[in-house]
Amino acid sequence: MAVRSQSIAAGGAIARQGPLGRLLEREAIFSWLMLAPALLFLLAFVAYPFIYGIYLSLQQRAVAQEGVFVGLDNYVDNLKNPIFWQVARTRSSSPSRPPCLS
Repeated sequence: MAVRSQSIAAGGAIARQGPLGRLLEREAIFSWLMLAPALLFLLAFVAYPFIYGIYLSLQQRAVAQEGVFVGLDNYVDNLKNPIFWQVARTRSSSPSRPPCLS
């Protein structure tokens, strides 16, 4: 019974590797592959809702109806509203307290 020995590279891997194995040996590619799930999660659950919220804030829109683009008019209307400034003063005077206790 003959046993054939194979050469083993540093780290315990077999010396012959396919193209995917050689790609994974490159530290930059391996690092990006490990980061990909976390980056996709952040894009899906943080970046997309944030950008969509900005997009919605630039529209005049009723619930379940098509929106009309109004640009920064919603922000200008808020800056002219005295209730907005009352809330801004209240929140800036006690930012650590919850709104229900202000």
